[in-house]
Amino acid sequence: HMILCFSGTGNGLYISGRIAEATGDEIISLNDRIKTADYSSITAERLIFVVPTYGWRIPRVVEQWIGKTDFGAGIPAYFIMSCGAEIGAPEKFLENLCSEKKLRYMGVSEIVMPENYIAMFPVPDEAEARKIAEGSIPDIEKAAHVIASGESLPQRDTGITDHIKSDIVNPLFYTFVVKSKKFYSLDTCSGCGLCAEACHEGAIGMEDGK
Repeated sequence: HMILCFSGTGNGLYISGRIAEATGDEIISLNDRIKTADYSSITAERLIFVVPTYGWRIPRVVEQWIGKTDFGAGIPAYFIMSCGAEIGAPEKFLENLCSEKKLRYMGVSEIVMPENYIAMFPVPDEAEARKIAEGSIPDIEKAAHVIASGESLPQRDTGITDHIKSDIVNPLFYTFVVKSKKFYSLDTCSGCGLCAEACHEGAIGMEDGK
């Protein structure tokens, strides 16, 4: 059993850790595999993908990695998507992805975590972030219980607005919003290098200690 975690700021790692406590599954970093272009085959009795929500779907970089990696046929695949508000309606895209990879789609669960997309949204302070993370625990534990039982995650109620976001707004989001120029260093940069280390595309570098 395996948890495949893609995490930029820690939300996914937090969720993965909670799930692993309940299921005993091993956590594998997708960040490392994506950064090193590691597409070696993965064998497991079940797969749990823990990813953030990018434009109301899973990150394209994760979808592309899944497309290039062999998992074998018929393996149950669960998706846990963290978000600052909601995940839209990604189900049909996940079902199609699983169909292409011959995985058995077992549903998706939405976990609200502290907002972290600093290019567009304000982020909560530490106290509020802790409150939001603690509030997510029941939903994480509920999903972990379903996964451990081998059942499918409960079907979500989605409306037309959710489908518009995932179907129509997502491509526009990647075309007009996802720009590296929105991320830059300020004088307050401590030079810790964590952003460069975490960037799965290797797009961030250190210069003069910043």
